[in-house]
Amino acid sequence: MSRPADVNPDDTCLVMYSSGTTGHPKGVMLTHTNMVEHTVNAHDGWEFEPGDKSMVAMPLFHVGGSSYVLFGIHDGIPSIMTREPDGASLAGAILGGANRTFLVPAVLAQVLQAGPDAVKLFGALKTYTYGASPMPLPLLRAAMEAWPDTDFIQVYGLTEVAGVATHLLPEAHRDAEHPERLVSAGLPLPGMELRIVDPATLEDLPAGEHGEIWLRTKQLMKGFLGKPEETAKVVTADGWFRTGDMGKVDAEGYLFVEDRLKDMIISGGENIYSPEIERVLAEHPRSWRSR
Repeated sequence: MSRPADVNPDDTCLVMYSSGTTGHPKGVMLTHTNMVEHTVNAHDGWEFEPGDKSMVAMPLFHVGGSSYVLFGIHDGIPSIMTREPDGASLAGAILGGANRTFLVPAVLAQVLQAGPDAVKLFGALKTYTYGASPMPLPLLRAAMEAWPDTDFIQVYGLTEVAGVATHLLPEAHRDAEHPERLVSAGLPLPGMELRIVDPATLEDLPAGEHGEIWLRTKQLMKGFLGKPEETAKVVTADGWFRTGDMGKVDAEGYLFVEDRLKDMIISGGENIYSPEIERVLAEHPRSWRSR
């Protein structure tokens, strides 16, 4: 990924609009440097092989599409684009040779529910990278059982860091000694600093304690387009990005994302994280399997 010698990589920006949980879109200014750093860092731990084709099924107005497509460009392998992530389009891409992809959990659920022919066809994929929304543990286990030879990679990230911030690589998915890590977001990417901070005191919290996830990285946006005050609210003077997400890390540094700070429920002095409630509901026998 090269650039003209007279172009400052921090002046050229791609603007991606992200509303978060506020409902008011903000233009996230991502520089050439941000995108190159993300492409290299998020590619750590997995690689394309000769003859591979990448299926890009996420929209290009989302970092799940615009950042993912750069892996194929960086490695010089073909990418097959789908206009929609519907069954016919995805099947057509796989029949066209696509064997690596990024999909949201809802699409995996639809494939598993589509019947044995669909499950067999999607078994041709070497790698499933998934993210952008929580993956119910029963769905993940069903997918891993359906495609035992496929590598699964979970990613957690935000538009403000050009996409991925942490990832759970295939070997961690198969780690029988730590099954609890299947619901984690994995470890930070190379070059990604991560802190868990008490949102009230702004002090760092130890492993196992719940707090706000802060990130510092060269992937961090230049700022919100035309909104310097909003940028200042989430980026500290020393370059830390306050994600607004709540979570914790275990003793080995694996991140567990629990909720949005604004969505956390406080009842009787206790913090209640809505994804934990959703996870229990998802594990009920009459959850996604019966829909």
